[in-house]
Amino acid sequence: MSKNKKFFSFTMVFLLSFAFIAGQSRAELASNTQTGYNSENSSLASSGQARDIRNINLQDVFNGKTGKSVTGENRNSGNTGGGTLTTGRASLAGDFTNDFNFNEIRNLKDLNPVVRATNECTGACSENEAGATSENNTCLTNKNYTDLCNEFDGKAVTGRNSMDDNSCGGATIDTGNAMVRAVEMNSANENLINMDTGCGDTCVSAENQNTGFGSDNSALALALNKLAVNNDNKADIDNDVTAKANTGDNSADCNSGAAKIKTGDAKTDTTVKNEGINTNVADLSLDAGDTRVSAENECTGAESCNEAEAALVNCVDVSNKNAADIDNNVHSTANTGGNSANFNNSCPTGEENCECGASGCTENGNCECGQGDCVCGESNGAVCPTGGITTGNANSDVKVKNQDINTNVTKLNIGGGDTCVSAENQNTGACSENQTSAALINQVDVSSANCADIDNNVASTANTGGNSSSFNNNCGTCTSPDCDNSCGGECAGGACGTSGGITTGNANSDVSISNQVNTNVTDITMNQNANVSAENECTGANSENCASATNQNTITVTNVNQANISNNVTSVSNTGNNCSNFNTGAGSITTGSSDVCFNVDNSGNNNLTK
Repeated sequence: MSKNKKFFSFTMVFLLSFAFIAGQSRAELASNTQTGYNSENSSLASSGQARDIRNINLQDVFNGKTGKSVTGENRNSGNTGGGTLTTGRASLAGDFTNDFNFNEIRNLKDLNPVVRATNECTGACSENEAGATSENNTCLTNKNYTDLCNEFDGKAVTGRNSMDDNSCGGATIDTGNAMVRAVEMNSANENLINMDTGCGDTCVSAENQNTGFGSDNSALALALNKLAVNNDNKADIDNDVTAKANTGDNSADCNSGAAKIKTGDAKTDTTVKNEGINTNVADLSLDAGDTRVSAENECTGAESCNEAEAALVNCVDVSNKNAADIDNNVHSTANTGGNSANFNNSCPTGEENCECGASGCTENGNCECGQGDCVCGESNGAVCPTGGITTGNANSDVKVKNQDINTNVTKLNIGGGDTCVSAENQNTGACSENQTSAALINQVDVSSANCADIDNNVASTANTGGNSSSFNNNCGTCTSPDCDNSCGGECAGGACGTSGGITTGNANSDVSISNQVNTNVTDITMNQNANVSAENECTGANSENCASATNQNTITVTNVNQANISNNVTSVSNTGNNCSNFNTGAGSITTGSSDVCFNVDNSGNNNLTK
C-alpha cells in the first residue's frame, strides 16, 4: 500500500533585542491539508523572542586633597621695643562628590503573537502532529563594581605665633578666626529596571481535524515566558578626613612689658555621607493581555489515538546581590588654647611701660609716659599695663551618615487580561484513546542578599584650654613725668594690674553617626483571570479518556542580610588645664563651657515581602 509524501512545515522566529522596541504584531501559521490516507503529517509553528541585555560598570577612583590655609605661624621676637602681632582669618573648604555606575533598562514590548499549527483532512490511518509554540525569553544582567578612596587633609592656621624675648615693650598677639569645612558625598551602583516583558494579546493553537479512522493524532500548544534578572553590586569605599583649625598655640614669653594674647574662634565642620550605595530596583510585569492557548483533536474517527496538550508557563527568576565595605576615618580638631604668656615683666622702672592717667596730662597731652605736655609733680593715676590670655570659642562638628546601603526592591506583576488554557478531544469515535492535559503554571523565584561591613572611626577634639600665664611681674615702680619728660619719683596714684589672667572661650565637640543598611522589599501580584480546562467530548463507545487540568503557582522568596558595623568615637572638649601661677600681682582663670555631644544610630536588616 502506497504512502503519501510526508508534509513538513516549520516556522521559527528568533528576535534578539538590545534596545527599546516598539510594539508589533506577529502571525506564524503552519498547515497540512488534504494529505490523504495513511499520510504522515507534521505541522510546527513557532514564534520566539529573545532579549539579552547586559550592563557592566567598573569604577576605580582615588580623590586626594591636601590643603593648608595659614595666616599664623609668625615670629616677632628678640626686638628692642614691644609690638603687636595680628593675623587675619584663615579658612579652607573642600568638597568631594562622587556619583557613578548607574544602569537603567526600560523596555515596553507588545508582540501580539498569533501562532497556529493545523493538520486537516489527512485521511484514515494517518499520523498527524501539530505543534504551536510561542516562546518569550528575556535575560537582564546588571553588574557594578566600585572601588573609591577619598583622602582629605585640610588645615587652617591663624595661631602658632611667637613674640618672645622683646625688651622695652610689651607683646600683643591677636589672631583671626580659623575654619575648615570638609564634605564628602558618595553615591554609587544603582540598577533601575522598569520593564513589561509580556507579549500583549496572544493566541497559540494546535489542531488536528478530520483525520479519519485509525489515525494517530498529537496536538501540542505551548506559550512559554521566561524572565531572568541578575543584579550584582560591589562597593569598596574608604573616606579619610583630617580637619584642623587652629588659632591657639601662641607664645608671648620673657618680654619686658605686659603680654596679651587674644585668639579668634576655631571651627571644623566635617560631613561624610554615603547614600544610595548598591541599589537594585526591578519593576517587572508579565502582562500577556488576553491570552488563549488551545490544543484540539476533532473528528478523528473510530479507533484513533488522540493526545492534546496545552500549557501556559511563566518563569521568573530574580537575583539581587549587594556587598558594601565602607571605612570612614575622621580626625577633627578645633583649637584656640595651648597659649603661653610667661616670665613677662610689665612694670620695669623707667618710662617705657607707664601709662599716664588723665589727671597727669593736659587736654592735648599724650598718655604715654614721658611723652606729651604733662603737668609737673602731679599724680597721674598711672596703672601698669595688664597682661593675660583670652581665647575664642572652639567647635568641632562631625557628621557621618551611611544611608540606604544595600537596597533591593522587586515588584512583579503577573497577569492582566483574560487567560484561557484549553485542551480538547472531540468526536473521536468508538474505541478511541483520548488524553487531554491543560496547565497554567507560574513559577517565581526571587533571591535578595545583602552584606554590609561598615567601620566608622571618629576622633573629635575641641580645645580652648591648656593655657599658661605664670611667673609674670605686674607691680614694679611706676613713675610720673617731670617737666623735662623724664621719669622721677613714684606715682602717687600708681596701682598693680592683673598679671596672669586667663579667660577661655567655649568648647563644643559634636559627633553624629547614622547607619542604615540592608533592605529587601519584594512585592508579587498574581492578577490572572484564568480559565484552565481539559475535555474529552463525544468520544464514542469503548473509548479510553483521560483529562487533566492544572493551575499551579509557585513562589519562592529568599532574603538574606548580613551586617557588621563598628563605631569607634573619641570625643574631647576641654576648656581647662590652665595654669596661672607665681605671678607678682593678681592672677585669675575663667573658663568657658565645655560640651560633648555624640549620637550613634544604627538600623538595618529589613525584609518586607507582600
